[in-house]
Amino acid sequence: MRSVNSFNLRNNLSEYLDTVAKTEASFVVNRFGKSVAILSPYKESGFKIEEYFGFLGKGESGKKFIDRLRRNSKERDRIKKLRGK
Repeated sequence: MRSVNSFNLRNNLSEYLDTVAKTEASFVVNRFGKSVAILSPYKESGFKIEEYFGFLGKGESGKKFIDRLRRNSKERDRIKKLRGK
């Protein structure tokens, strides 16, 4: 794996991106002599964003969804009593 300093990467970013895309080579990005990042080619995964945000199609907001996941039945009852519902 080749390395590049952040100054050269910033000034020649398009060249490095072309190299990564064409040769599938990875670069270690150094800043002040320390490794801070890796520039590597994108690989398609089996993850589908629609499945992750599937709850949105059901009319449920993200906050309600997270609250529903986090709260157990005892905590839900306590919250309802506090809110007066």
